[in-house]
Amino acid sequence: MSKSDLHKIQLFSRISQETLVILETALRRKSFSKGSAILWEKDPCRYIYFLISGEVEVYLLAPNGREQVLERMGAGEAFNLVPAFKHTLNNHANVRAATVVELFEMNKDDFTDLLERLPEFSLAVADYMARRLAKMVNLVEDLSLLSVRQRIASFLIKQADTPTGRWTQDEMARRLGTVRDMVGRVLRQFEDEGFIRFEHHQILLVDRETMQKIALGEK
Repeated sequence: MSKSDLHKIQLFSRISQETLVILETALRRKSFSKGSAILWEKDPCRYIYFLISGEVEVYLLAPNGREQVLERMGAGEAFNLVPAFKHTLNNHANVRAATVVELFEMNKDDFTDLLERLPEFSLAVADYMARRLAKMVNLVEDLSLLSVRQRIASFLIKQADTPTGRWTQDEMARRLGTVRDMVGRVLRQFEDEGFIRFEHHQILLVDRETMQKIALGEK
């Protein structure tokens, strides 16, 4: 197992070499092709995952088949941590490979055992989960308090600052809690108003200042 791959994982990046050697024995490397299911909601929680490369989509599925993408996660992130701490022991969401994915897999029982044995690891997990919680609170605020127009403007600004791959309008709709037609309509409005430009299947910000005002509900 490559030590450089271990250090790509945020949870492991500040852990001592001595602790990393112990953690390494509990990790198994796996690969998934694009579109493959990694986790299903409500299935028993058996593994914790740490992304080496590629991207995954974390999403919920409504009874009518509509998807709500909670997040697209990239290299260095970890997922399925929360169920390991709960007595229900079920996965909280579905996860699929948005690209070709390589990751480390850790058995849930090994994970909880290592948390008890390695204080340094426990502190790293607590810090990571606190940062993840802050991101999820922001997501809930966006979905409940912002209009679709604001959400799309905010999404485009974030993508310009920290790109996470190419998004289709369907993917944007699932991520932003709306439908494809609404995304297309708002994007066309932004283009007509001169705030964005489409170029080689990419969306370029032309008037960032105005887009920020839209995201804040000031326009």
